[in-house]
Amino acid sequence: DRLELLNMSNSAWLVIASLLQQGPVEGAPYCMSGRAILSVWWFFMMILIAMYTANLAAFLTVTRMRVGISSVEDLLYQNKLKWGTVASTSPQTLLNGSNK
Repeated sequence: DRLELLNMSNSAWLVIASLLQQGPVEGAPYCMSGRAILSVWWFFMMILIAMYTANLAAFLTVTRMRVGISSVEDLLYQNKLKWGTVASTSPQTLLNGSNK
């Protein structure tokens, strides 16, 4: 009977019932401090799962990325990207004065 209380749907029902302060739900804490602890634990678990998912997605996408442009020279000698500078700014002055 105790193992039946440990599934996901019953846990979600317990948290929702505790947050909405519904009547006596089996396994739900009756006092406000118990409900607060349960709510904080549920929120902590949701944040932990979101962080794990984000880190997994970042790890899986980093291996597919390649470094294309790492310096100004790489930008100058490539033909895939169009680029420019704003008139009368330091980058324009620097690129106009370069020998390349």
